[in-house]
Amino acid sequence: MSDKHDDSAEGTGAQSSGASWLFGGSSPAADSGEAAAAALAPLTWSASPTQQKLGELLEGGSEAVGRLSSPALHRLTNELGLHDALELLELASAEQVRDVLDLQVWSHDRVDLEELRDWLHALALLDDDARRRHFRGLDVELLGYLLRKCATIYLANVEDEPVPEEPRGTFYPTPDGWFLLDLQTETEAELEQVTTLLDGLYTADAEWARTLLQNLMWELP
Repeated sequence: MSDKHDDSAEGTGAQSSGASWLFGGSSPAADSGEAAAAALAPLTWSASPTQQKLGELLEGGSEAVGRLSSPALHRLTNELGLHDALELLELASAEQVRDVLDLQVWSHDRVDLEELRDWLHALALLDDDARRRHFRGLDVELLGYLLRKCATIYLANVEDEPVPEEPRGTFYPTPDGWFLLDLQTETEAELEQVTTLLDGLYTADAEWARTLLQNLMWELP
């Protein structure tokens, strides 16, 4: 009788232990999973060498960025991606950016129009001081080349200069009211880039932008 009783008690104990996780305890599978998870090394994130270099340059400010050669700045900008390099370009000198733009857009005596549009749009996104510095320092022929490719320029509110009732693309009135541009682009994204560029030119230096468009208007067929 006592042996039977002891066996029954042991069985009951085993069942109680095995089912205790139902009543707030932890199952053997959960315990083993938690132990395995605890044994894993914690995941860590480390910056790439390019990101580390960017961090060092940003910490050093314009003095550190100014020590970069134009080819080195060009290479770093491409490694980062143009829009991730905006802070870097804000610290660069006008001469550096002019040289980098030349390296980026010229290929076998031809200008890559898409690259030029991307870069000029990116420069229009910089802060006021950097935007003014870089636009004024650029080769004006590159700005003119882009605008000649995508715009027809009219004098606004001048009787001797009739403006079409309907644009071939999209009308853009300049902020000073002097000009009306008929922008012809292939996509909405390109149109947004060009209008952002024009807005940026005017906010950087309205008089300079006005002179640029006036000169281009006389050059355009």
